[in-house]
Order: sequence, then structure tokens, then C-alpha cells
Amino acid sequence: MSTPLENYLAAAGGKPNAAMVSYVANLQQVSSVNPEIAADVVKEIENQRTHLKLVASENYCSLAVQAAMGNLLTDKYAEGYPEHRYYGGCVNVDAVEMAAAKEAQDLFGADYAYVQPHSGADTNLVAYWAILSAKVETPTLEELGVKSLNDLTAEQFELLRKRFGNQKLMGLDYSCGGHLTHGYKMNVSARMFESHPYGVDKDTGLLDYDAIEKMGYPVVVKPTHGGSSVATFIIKDKKDIKHAVEEGYKWDKEVMIEKFIKGDEITCPMLGNEMFPVIAIKPSKEYEFFDYTAKYADGGSEEVVVNLDEKLNKVVKKMAFDTYKVLKCEVYARVDMIVTPEGIPYVLEVNTLPGMTPNSLFPKSAKGKGVTYSELLDLIIEGSLKVCR
Repeated sequence: MSTPLENYLAAAGGKPNAAMVSYVANLQQVSSVNPEIAADVVKEIENQRTHLKLVASENYCSLAVQAAMGNLLTDKYAEGYPEHRYYGGCVNVDAVEMAAAKEAQDLFGADYAYVQPHSGADTNLVAYWAILSAKVETPTLEELGVKSLNDLTAEQFELLRKRFGNQKLMGLDYSCGGHLTHGYKMNVSARMFESHPYGVDKDTGLLDYDAIEKMGYPVVVKPTHGGSSVATFIIKDKKDIKHAVEEGYKWDKEVMIEKFIKGDEITCPMLGNEMFPVIAIKPSKEYEFFDYTAKYADGGSEEVVVNLDEKLNKVVKKMAFDTYKVLKCEVYARVDMIVTPEGIPYVLEVNTLPGMTPNSLFPKSAKGKGVTYSELLDLIIEGSLKVCR
């Protein structure tokens, strides 16, 4: 009785496909040990070829990728990062992982790439903890005057652990199309974080007012894109939500509803690798916030260069640079923030094409460091000419 590989070679008519030879030989080896498993693999091939798959987390790879996954590298346990593992013997795994990271950087135009075999759930947790590392761990280590977690005393580590604890997480509810790690109760994310999911009505697909109620009024309703605070509203009552959303849809295809954060607004103008002086924005008493009218009406607001205290300025500057870099901004942009009465800054939005009249915020900031309006324009033009797209 001929084997599957022999059957394939005979059918190939002297022109076998190397990848297919590898695949059939692999399947034949599996079948020699466990025919039921081999049969299930074949059934999966049939299923993939005859059904439309809409699972975002699934990937359908080439035979070459499958061959690369089914070899001696499967034997390795390589915890940590390339060239920074917790033990030796990972040099070949390091080489494969670094090659994959380089491929990802080239593909997505990224400065860095993290490439490891993870499921969607723990990959998202890695991303969450990367944020917490930057926002909680690093500032705490700096505050305590140490460089590594290993340098912390037991008491200091307990302080850090408590600061990590019960962080808030907001994401689209799983039943409305969100991911398991958006705070689904059966997932570890809901046990690690204080979850605040949002969603749509399960029957109508429309706004879920109960979810907004749970978030707590006031909320901010605004178009996701655009500028000048057009169609932006602070809503304090359920009855006003629908009108605000309808107005937002007149300006954009997407409208967001987010919890209102009370505080003072500041803006951080970014030019290349430099943050210009911070501008504090104080709307006049007749305006609730720095909306479209307050921005452009005579006497609508006071916009002045402000010197933040050293600790707050350090946090604001890092947040501004991190935001500018993560969003791949180039040449110039403006990062707007709200600073709460407790001194906690939150990024509101990034203006990638900020106003550039002599009375706009960016030129006012430039003036605060002795850069004239015309000099600022020259710097922007010179920076733009160096960008290759």
C-alpha cells in the first residue's frame, strides 16, 4: 500500500512542490503515531477552504511559515527578550525573533517591534503592562532613586505594588464586539483591573444610555476627528445626549462619548524633538470650556505661557513626547491636556495641523521662547522639507 507522500509524488508528474512535499511528509509522520490527529488536521484544511472565517485573531499562513513553526525550535523555552533571556542556550531563538522583529519594523514603518508567539489575550496584557510600566513603575523608581526593581527594598516594592493595584480599564464591551481583555468577567483583565466597559444596545445596536449612566454624568460628546472643538459638548443629562451625537455626526462619521475630566487645560506645542513653552488656556467666565466660540471670539479666553512646577512639568513633557512619537507625528503638532485639581495630567487630543495665524496658540508659545512668527514658519518649512514620504 502506497503512502500519502508516494501518492502525492506520483500525482505531481515529476514536478513536486517542495513546500507540499514537506507538508505531506509531516502529515504522514503524524499519522504514523496518531491517525486521529492527522485526520483532524485534514478536516481543518477542508473547513478552512470551504468556510468564510471572520475571526480577527486568526491567521492563515503559508506552508513555509507552517514548516518554520514545526521544527526543533518547538523544543525551546525562551522567556524574556532577545539577548536578554533569563538563561542561556537561546541564541538561535534570539536570531529568529530579531529577524521577525526587523520584518515587522519594515512592514509597518515602526521604530520598534515586539514579536513573540502570544495569544491575543496575553498580548493585550503585555501592552497594558507596558503602559503601566511607563506611567507607574518608571516614575516610582525615579522617585525612590533606584534604577531596577531588584534594587527596591521590600517596603518600597510593596509601595509600587499598591500603586499598580486596581487601575481603571475602559474598553468596548465583549458582547458588543469588544475583546476578551476589555474587562470581560471570565477573563483575567477584569480581575486585574477596575473595568469600565461601554457598548451599544444589544437588540438595536444603538446608544446604550444605561452604559453612559454607569459612566456617570457629565460626559463629553464630540467627533473623533477634526479640530477647533466643533460640535463638542459637555452633557450633564441623558435627554441631551441624542442631540449632541446627531450634531457630531454632521461633522464626522464617528462620534465618541467619554467621561468628563474636570481641570485646567494646557497645550504643549511640539516642534521636531523639542517641546515649546506650555500654554495655559483659561476661558472667560461666560464659557464652560474652550469651545469653538471661546477660541475665536474677542476676549473669549486667556492664553498665556505658564511655568509648571518641576515635577508636573517632567510628567507633562514625557506624556507629550510619548504621544507625539506613538502617533508618528512629524515636524510639528500640539498635544492638548487637562490637569486635574490633584495635579494629574490627561491627554485630551493631538492637533496634527494646529492653527498658525499670528494669534494662534503655537506662535504664542514660540514667542514665549523668543522665536518670532516668521522664524517659526521658517523652522516648520525647513523641517517639512527634510521629511521623506
